[in-house]
Parts: sequence; C-alpha cells; structure tokens
Amino acid sequence: MEGKLMYKVLIIDDEEPAREAIKLLGDWTSAHVYDVFEAWDGKNGLKLIEDKKPDIVFVDMVMPGIDGEELLKIVQEKFPELAIIVISGYDKYEFIRQALYSKVVDYLLKPIKKNELNDAISKAIESIDTQRKTRSENIDRNILLNLSIPSLKEKILMAAIEGSLSRQMKEVYKKSINIGNHAKYYSATIFRIMNFVPFNDKYFKDAGLAWFALLNIIDEILNEKYVSFSLINHKYDNEIIVITSAEQSIDDMQLHGYLRTIKSCQRKLGELFGIIAIAGLGEFFEGIERLKSSYLNAEKYINCVNLFCNNGLVCYKVQENNTSRISLLGKKDLLFSAFEGGSLTYTKDIISELLGKIEDERVLCLRDCDRIFGELLLILNNFTIIKRINAADIIAS
Repeated sequence: MEGKLMYKVLIIDDEEPAREAIKLLGDWTSAHVYDVFEAWDGKNGLKLIEDKKPDIVFVDMVMPGIDGEELLKIVQEKFPELAIIVISGYDKYEFIRQALYSKVVDYLLKPIKKNELNDAISKAIESIDTQRKTRSENIDRNILLNLSIPSLKEKILMAAIEGSLSRQMKEVYKKSINIGNHAKYYSATIFRIMNFVPFNDKYFKDAGLAWFALLNIIDEILNEKYVSFSLINHKYDNEIIVITSAEQSIDDMQLHGYLRTIKSCQRKLGELFGIIAIAGLGEFFEGIERLKSSYLNAEKYINCVNLFCNNGLVCYKVQENNTSRISLLGKKDLLFSAFEGGSLTYTKDIISELLGKIEDERVLCLRDCDRIFGELLLILNNFTIIKRINAADIIAS
C-alpha cells in the first residue's frame, strides 16, 4: 500500500455489540484503515478524537451523558474536518435534522448491514481525500502567492512612483496585497547608499545578497512602529525606496518620530556594515496614486543633505543654505593649461585645491557634487572642441 493514504477510525457507541459489528463488517484493509478505536460514550469519544486524531468517526445518537446530537454539535464546531457517519436505531426527525446540519457523510440505521456500512466508509474516504486535495492545492497556491506577492507589490509601488499606476493595478493592490491595512496616506523615503561597492566587496561579494541584507535591516526597524515596504530602485544606482503608509494624516510630531526612526536605520546600517546612507523623506500624501509626488519631494530633499552634517544625513525639507558656492568654472583656464600640457599632477593639484576650499566651507550636498562634476565635463568638452581632440582619449590618458 505504498503511496496510498492511510486512515484512522473511531467508533463511539455505548453498545458493545454494535461496536463489534462495525469492526467485523468493515472492509478495513480495502479502505486502507490501519487503526480502529472504540469509545463507550460521548465524553470518552471526544477525548479520543483529541488524542488519536481519527479521520472517520461513527457516532451513535442515543448514549448516556453526551448524546449523539450534542456530540455532533461539538464536533462540527471543534473538528469540522472529520468525516462523520451516524449510526442509530431510530430515524427520528430531530436526529436526521442534526445529522444534516452537521453535514455527516451518511446516516445508518441499526442493525448495520455490511454493504451499507462499506458504502458509507467509501463515501467518508472520498470526502476526506477531496478535503486533503483541496487543502494541499490551497497550500501550494498560498506558497506561490506568498512568493509572488513581494515582486507584485514592488511592481505596483514602482508604477505608482513613476506615475503609471493603472486602475487595475490599484485594485489588485487593495484587494490582494494590502489586505488588513486600511492605509490612506503614503510616503516615499529615499536611501542613497554611498559606499555600496566596498561594502559588498567586504561582506558579501554578491550584490543581490547585499541588497537583501540592507532591505531586511531597514524593514525590521521600520515595521516595529510603521507599515513599510522597502525596494531597490533599479533605475538609479545604489538607491533604496521605502514606502510607508498610515491610516491618518501625519502631524509634525509624528513626522519627527518617523524622522528619528529613519535615523535609527542609518545608525544600524553604519554599526553593522559601516554603511554611509543619505536619506530624503517625502511628504505623506492621501492616496497611493500620489506616491510620485512624495518620491519627487524625497528626491529634492535628499539633494539638500549637507554631507558634512554631524546630526544625521537626512532631510525632510528644502535647505537652501546647504548649497556650496564653490565652482570649477573659475578654474577653466588653469585646467585648459593642465590638459594641454598633459600634466596629471597639475590637474590633481587644481582639483585638490577645490576640495580643500569645500572642506573649509563645510557645506556640500549631492546637487553640488552633480553640479561640480557637470562643470568638469563641460570644461573638458570645451577643451576637446577647441583642440579638436577626442574626449575619450583624454579620459583614457
């Protein structure tokens, strides 16, 4: 019988001859039944149901103490998966009604007939097999769903951030993913990992595992107090987006509490892996479709973070005074001379002088970095146009 499902049977009847008749008449081998237990009353029967965990239970309707009618009610409430076969010497309406209400497999009248008994056993096994198959399919479906939900959730949230969220995607998110969460307000927070490459080289040497570790740490901290979901922004290098939802609008005090939690994430990443993470907090907007506005806020704010700030590399509002006034454009002629002379040392000296001034000023944000780098490319491009040189040759040298 290898590969066959096996079953256990419990007979609850106060009459020993009735129990013996069922044991003798049942074709247990063909039914793949490997254990048949007996109980002489309802109380003992309930104990055996808990202890032995049978699959099929025969219940006599007339017994002292807990009778069959009461027993069926208890079994239906506590053990609804059991296949019940009623045995009775009476065809009273009350008994039949309770049997129907309890969804029993069959109702057999005493004296028990062999063919009727085995037909009832076959029905019970068919019912059990159907339940097991359905349960197995549901488990498989749930496993697949649980595996696919994070990627589906990420896809929908990214669509919202990009402003391409369709009505259908919004409904899927509401009905299948956001179950139990009555959020109305959503915010996007951006983390820029400034030293991802050396971090990955030191600890993981696998970008996928490295990102997985960072996302888990952020989610673990945030989800202690908030409902958050972190994802990698594959369109930009080294960027994590955290979507946080709330049921009510966020006041200033709550926003500062959220800000402290974001700083806790930064500290933990630094303590564990030496990560340098800059963060920008987008505002909470009503409706998931407004995540794009929150993300654009966060993007604007993160560019205002002063990289020299000792109070945490995080920003939740525009800070104009964090902008450096230092520019490379005033060094254009000197850089032209360095390029023309092919002097790498002279070029480095000019750049080092600029970096020294930035160090003295103690003000530098990401948009300054982008601007200064853009100025360097502009100077380089102008030089190549004037001298009719391929810019790639200069960069290669």
